[in-house]
Amino acid sequence: MRLPLPRRIPIWTLLVIPPFLFWAGVMMNKVAMVANNQQMPVMWQGGCNNYPHDTDTKHACMTENSRLKILGDWIDFGDDYQSPGDQVIDFANLILNPCFIAWCTLVLADRGWFKMRINERNDSPAH
Repeated sequence: MRLPLPRRIPIWTLLVIPPFLFWAGVMMNKVAMVANNQQMPVMWQGGCNNYPHDTDTKHACMTENSRLKILGDWIDFGDDYQSPGDQVIDFANLILNPCFIAWCTLVLADRGWFKMRINERNDSPAH
C-alpha cells in the first residue's frame, strides 16, 4: 500500500532556489561595488588609519562618504569581514547539494523507485 505524500511546494523549486540565492548575493555585492567606484567598502576595526590600503584594490575602507554601507563588508568574523551578499552566497553554496539530493530523491520516488511497504496488522491468531 502506497501512501501519497502531500506536497505543497513544487519539486522544481529545489533546483531554482540555490542558484537564485547565489546570484542574488552576487548582485548585492556588485551593487555595493558599483555605488563605490568598483570597490567594496569594508568596516575596518580601528578605523581607516589601520586599513592596509596598498595590498587590496577591490576593497576600500568604509567612511562616511561610502554609499550603501549596509551592503558592504561589515559583518565581523574575527580575522575576516563579510558582506550580506557574501552570507547569501555562502548559504546558497551550503544548501546546493542537499537541495539537489532532495530533488533527485523526490523524482525517483515519484517514478516508483522507492516502495513504501506498510505492515498491516494481521487479525488472525498467532499459531
